[in-house]
Amino acid sequence: MQTLQRIFEAIGGFPWHGFTHGVRNVFLFLDILVVATFTVMFFFAVRHRPKFVRKPSRPKHPAPLEAKWEAVRARWQRILAKAAANPPQSYVIAIIEADKCVDDVLKDLGLSGEHMADRLEQLDASDFKTFEKLWRAHRVRNELVHTPDFGIDPADAKEVLEIYEAFLKELEML
Repeated sequence: MQTLQRIFEAIGGFPWHGFTHGVRNVFLFLDILVVATFTVMFFFAVRHRPKFVRKPSRPKHPAPLEAKWEAVRARWQRILAKAAANPPQSYVIAIIEADKCVDDVLKDLGLSGEHMADRLEQLDASDFKTFEKLWRAHRVRNELVHTPDFGIDPADAKEVLEIYEAFLKELEML
């Protein structure tokens, strides 16, 4: 019983007021440290966040691209000449080269991505009349390249080439 009384006296004699203020000050310091760390990390994260744009603006043609436009026009003429050289096999090669030509133009306009589909996804369909047709033409090209037995008749091949040409005209490259 005396032991229990001594314990209660020791507990009662302990300076609880000073102890609780000390614990409160430690937690206050930790709270300030957490808030400061969160604030610093937030501003660091904001600088590295991706830029999301609801409707990206249409890429502008920088002046140095004028020389590239002439190269695109000459390249397009070679593609058309190749298509007419030995139909129907030449149409397959012409479609593949036309797709590559459009892909190179999209790269020159500053669109990024690993594949042409990645670059096309960055465009807004409402900005281009030929956008949906261009997707269809690109899918035909993919079928030609990736499906061994896929064949295309000359009329369809001409239509696909016309789609690529219409897109380049819409970009004012041709």
